[in-house]
Amino acid sequence: MLSNILLYLAEASFCLAVFTLAYRLLLARLTYFAWNRAYLLGALAAGVVLPFVAFPGLVDFLSSSAQVTRPLPFQLNWQVAAQAATASVPTAAKPDIVEMAMMALLVVYALGAFYKLILSVRSLRKLTQLARRHPKTEHGPFAIVHLPAPGMPAFPSAGLCFSRRGTRP
Repeated sequence: MLSNILLYLAEASFCLAVFTLAYRLLLARLTYFAWNRAYLLGALAAGVVLPFVAFPGLVDFLSSSAQVTRPLPFQLNWQVAAQAATASVPTAAKPDIVEMAMMALLVVYALGAFYKLILSVRSLRKLTQLARRHPKTEHGPFAIVHLPAPGMPAFPSAGLCFSRRGTRP
């Protein structure tokens, strides 16, 4: 079961990386913000769902085009892991080094995801505070927030705001 979770996370991360790369290369500089937003939300949904979809022809295509002569050092397969889970329970409960390594990978992945979640929440909170503290001009469905200094970035990297002189505003 643990290898299934890690396999899913690896496949979902790969899909999200491909979609992000395509966005950065093709769409990031375009000014069609509604289309960009729709692409990002669709890519997020597709990155989560695509690892669940089985492509039966893809396995045959990859195996016939690659012509692998020796077996791969490892093979992660949903059916193999499911069969192993339903197999007999081992009699001696000794620690399995592979399962411990997979658990460590899962913990590292979860810690990284939690860290990025904390950074995202912190950035959203700072943007909300920035919008509340400064005057706004309403323009129908959106508002323009007027920042006090022209050099102050609206979207600071790593959650820090620095002026051009290197001091904190």
